[in-house]
Amino acid sequence: MLMERNHIMADRRAFTLLELIVVIGIIVLLLGIMAPGLSRVWYVANVDICYNNIHQLSLGWMAYMSDNDGYIVQGSTRRNQYDWAKWGTETPSNPDRYWLITSGTLYPYVGDVKVYLCPTDPMSHIRSYSVTSIMNGYDWGGLPYITRYGTIKEPATEIVFVEEKDRRSSSNMGTFAQDPKCWNKNRWVDYVANFHEGWDNIGFADGHAEHWQWTDPRTLDASAKEQFFYPDNGNPDLQRLRKSMFNKMPGAC
Repeated sequence: MLMERNHIMADRRAFTLLELIVVIGIIVLLLGIMAPGLSRVWYVANVDICYNNIHQLSLGWMAYMSDNDGYIVQGSTRRNQYDWAKWGTETPSNPDRYWLITSGTLYPYVGDVKVYLCPTDPMSHIRSYSVTSIMNGYDWGGLPYITRYGTIKEPATEIVFVEEKDRRSSSNMGTFAQDPKCWNKNRWVDYVANFHEGWDNIGFADGHAEHWQWTDPRTLDASAKEQFFYPDNGNPDLQRLRKSMFNKMPGAC
């Protein structure tokens, strides 16, 4: 009788173990089926976070202008104490790295350091976004930059914020610079970030943001190589950027 009971208990344990193995197998199978979908959800969520970041920065940029008699925030990161953000060592080894954001003149209008970082930025940075050179930014090639909002002819089409990656110590040592089309220098000066599988988010002078897709393989090639002054004749992505950075702006073309 005791031996029979032991056999029954052993059979039950074996059956329970078999059930557990089956359940684990089903879970593994379901996770395998769901993984691509979950990955896509994660990707879309991060794109939306980044888009919202650019949008919030653009709205903060406009609020600063409204509080300062139409003068726009200083777009460089290395001119003086009035920069919208600072450049410096942003890696985790710098315990004061968030000061580079919080000491910027735009921060009071944004109020959250997380807004400055794209979730898919692969660098050890705290800032993923730059201001275009013409928007009161760094004096690129003698190009005059805009200091008053009233000078902007078409705010809904003029770029202020772009995503930018830079493997140097800071997210970007200055501003996002390109040559006006009439300079006939067919090259990328700075390159696009390509944080979103061939897309990037762009912020405009009226406060709205857009999600731009890059259509020319050379655009992503320049980004992958992280090459400044990358020659690129006839690239529609570059022409689109140039038009939205310089069209109808004083001193540009």
